Amino acid sequence: MLDINKLLAELRAQRDLIDVAIQALTRVNGCARKCPDFADLARALGPAIKRKSGRKSMSVTERQEVSRRMSNYWAQRRAGAS
Repeated sequence: MLDINKLLAELRAQRDLIDVAIQALTRVNGCARKCPDFADLARALGPAIKRKSGRKSMSVTERQEVSRRMSNYWAQRRAGAS
């Protein structure tokens, strides 16, 4: 006789894989962000969803260092042009 619990577990695992595939195709289709279950999609796909990459913010000391380097750069350019 078949083990019903084992069969149910296998079917649930297959269903989960199918759900992830459907969600991925929905995302590719372009409506994922409009769909109400986007949070579920994000959790299911995890790192597969490309996140926006923004600029790294600079600290005050990093900005001062960049400013100092650029000042030196332009001073050398002006000196070379004369």
